[in-house]
Amino acid sequence: MQDVKDYLFRGGRNQTIVDDNLLQRIISGASEWIRQETSTEFTAGNMKEIRSGTGGRIMFVKRPPINSVTSVHIDGQSISAKSSNVADFLKNNGYSFQANGSYISLSGNNFARGIDNVQLIYNGGYGEIPFDLEQACIELVGLTYRDIDHLGHISKTLAGETITFDKSALSARSKATLGRYKSPVPKT
Repeated sequence: MQDVKDYLFRGGRNQTIVDDNLLQRIISGASEWIRQETSTEFTAGNMKEIRSGTGGRIMFVKRPPINSVTSVHIDGQSISAKSSNVADFLKNNGYSFQANGSYISLSGNNFARGIDNVQLIYNGGYGEIPFDLEQACIELVGLTYRDIDHLGHISKTLAGETITFDKSALSARSKATLGRYKSPVPKT
């Protein structure tokens, strides 16, 4: 909340009475909109995904980045983790993932084609929301809050001059930021 207020009233702008309940409501709405727009759950948590195998060697997860993997099962068979020992890494089979990555990969095996035949149990998401994503949300909240004064107006004429209000939801920078966090896994 304070970060939003600092953004809205930076440089000593007039901070009249601010309705904290309204700001919190806008923050919650903007956060949910971003979550839905990116199809990504950002907070870290344990996940159990039942997925359909594609025959490939990688499978993107629904809650990146991956923090840890507990188990991978394909057609009811447990797949072991690859050894982290560099000497053994190229020789052995199993699953692996890159810390902060978005997919689990297999060596010596594949995610066999099938319907709901793959089970992934892992922890994914962010312990702390990344700064650029937080800033995109703050900017969206700021735009929404400022637009309250001209809801339903596209432009306004004052003293012979016309002011046009920008109705685009996000800056190009914020749109690019959200694009980087968009889930590679379609919604189900």
